[in-house]
Amino acid sequence: MGVFLSMAFTSMVQAQSVSGKVTDKDGEPLPGAAVQVKGTLNGTVTDIEGYYQLTANADDILVISYIGMENQEVQSSEKPVAMVIRDSVVRK
Repeated sequence: MGVFLSMAFTSMVQAQSVSGKVTDKDGEPLPGAAVQVKGTLNGTVTDIEGYYQLTANADDILVISYIGMENQEVQSSEKPVAMVIRDSVVRK
């Protein structure tokens, strides 16, 4: 039982608030972009100015997606993360 509690405590210590802004290549904010911790249901959407905030562990990967844009994956960070999403390329 002591091992379980120790592991749970370590996991809780790593959780942090992660925030940032999602924009397109021209610097325009992307409201409604999805920001999700990879492999989980933990996520949020950006506000009208492209800002987001959620709780993630230091070693988590964030997946950012927006209709018509390429998905982007970034390492979570305590510092605000500005993410630029590129237009999706359609191949025929």
